[in-house]
Amino acid sequence: MQNKIAIARLNKIVFARDDKKVIARLKRKVNIQIDMATLQERLAESLKELQKLQNKNGLAVIKSANISRTHLGRLVKNGFIQEVMKGWYISSRPDSTPGDSTNWYTSFWFFISEYANTRFGNEWCLSADQSLAFYSGNRTVPKQVIIRTSKGASNIVNLLHDTSILYFQASIANPISKEPKLGLNIYSLAEALFFSDQIVFLHELVCQWCRTWVIF
Repeated sequence: MQNKIAIARLNKIVFARDDKKVIARLKRKVNIQIDMATLQERLAESLKELQKLQNKNGLAVIKSANISRTHLGRLVKNGFIQEVMKGWYISSRPDSTPGDSTNWYTSFWFFISEYANTRFGNEWCLSADQSLAFYSGNRTVPKQVIIRTSKGASNIVNLLHDTSILYFQASIANPISKEPKLGLNIYSLAEALFFSDQIVFLHELVCQWCRTWVIF
């Protein structure tokens, strides 16, 4: 009888110990679930901030001063934005593969517009050759985009995927024309034709003729 009582008591102790282990495991599991939910909520808050900075095309060009460091770090860590240069970011896709340039080429002209407008105000424009390319419907991303500005020193700014900006102090278009979809400062068509390189002019003229021929 005493042996049975001893065994029963021992079983209670074992069960009690097992219960404590089970409870501890459950607590850890609950805490993990709570932490995951909290992380998802925080990421959702950061995505709301990103949404505020997106244009009508769903793209965002972000200057680090325009978003908190907490949201910035969280969005970078989760792949929703990527760094272009120090202090400047663009929105990206979390499922993009490393080295994929699609996102950059999609955002390129929006980035140039935002960067130049922020740095130079309205005292800048693209080159006559690049302006003429836009008039002909050519939005190809160049290896180096040239920006003329009436203020500031000359410099080269390296960007993603071997692209760059060359800006230098020079006379700018007068009056400045705005490219309607991208917000870029360009020459008027008349000035672009006058100041552009003759070879560039002929090339864009031929390209425009070819596109018209394909359409009709």
